[in-house]
Amino acid sequence: MRAAPVLAGMATAAGVVDLLWTRLWVRVLSDRQISGLSIADLVELKRGGDLIRNIVGIAGLVALGVALTQFIQPRPSVPLMQRIGLAGFAGVFLPTVLLAIILPADRTTALVVLFASGAANILAVLLSVASFQRGIALRARFALVSIALTAFFAFASTVILLVGRITLWELGYPLGMLLRQIGEAAYLAALVLLAFSCWPRDRKGAALALPGTFGVIAAASTFGVFVLAYLPLEDETFGGLLYGAMHADLFAESAPLSYAVVMSIAFGAAAMGLFSREPAVRQGSLGTMLLAAAGFGPTTPLTLLLLVLAVALVARSIVSQVELHAQKASERELKAMREEFDDLLGDDESTAEA
Repeated sequence: MRAAPVLAGMATAAGVVDLLWTRLWVRVLSDRQISGLSIADLVELKRGGDLIRNIVGIAGLVALGVALTQFIQPRPSVPLMQRIGLAGFAGVFLPTVLLAIILPADRTTALVVLFASGAANILAVLLSVASFQRGIALRARFALVSIALTAFFAFASTVILLVGRITLWELGYPLGMLLRQIGEAAYLAALVLLAFSCWPRDRKGAALALPGTFGVIAAASTFGVFVLAYLPLEDETFGGLLYGAMHADLFAESAPLSYAVVMSIAFGAAAMGLFSREPAVRQGSLGTMLLAAAGFGPTTPLTLLLLVLAVALVARSIVSQVELHAQKASERELKAMREEFDDLLGDDESTAEA
């Protein structure tokens, strides 16, 4: 549980590239008036994006399968009913995403995506609830609550908007958009809270030089990608780009570059966390990157996979850190008892000699 699955790092790297390159820059470059690229060049860019997504799909599915299998194994900290719920919805979500990745794109219907979205968001809520236990840090508690609210409001708003459109319910659209804005605010809060949790506290002084440098590079690169995508576009067009890339809508018109700031913080802090000596912190850092790469309220099988894998890694990281702290506390108690027992034996031997 402390260490991330082997392919989680590959899925994370490909997921970040998919967000910053395929879902942002390639869409900007697809405007031939801006980029000046030929149709052949755009076709090659699309093929590169498809390759990245295939890597995300294969590596992410394997990593998620391993992560969930280890998480639903009998553990004192996770009740039986929660493990049954996790196993049930994982049994629905994983085959659905696998079929969506293997089958041609035209075979992935809206009903299949809605089905997978429900299973993914319920899994995210269950993983957050299963990780919420005694002994976790306050910022981790708020992060888990924010993740659970994000998943709940994302799916609830989707259902209400869909029902409102089908039934012509007048309150459907404003209510759905209100829930969506609440969920997006929770999503941004979760990224900031997880970023603070990624700080490598086991490194001090000069040992922070390399993680700090890597974190600054990651943050600056992320901010640069967003800014370079923003400069050639109008605010309304850039808002549409953000919505297509990560379903950002809350500040897309008023402060579109605020998403660049939040994403820079998330990727920069998570990059620093990858240099921690503690495997659980590194795993949580990967989960933070994946959650940022998934965006809010994902609606494609691939981004839904990123969402569930992100929450699974964060949950495993938090649970393993709690268990590690409890183990260290038990070791300290045993050591104190042993020292007290040795002192008593020493006193008895001194009395016998006297």
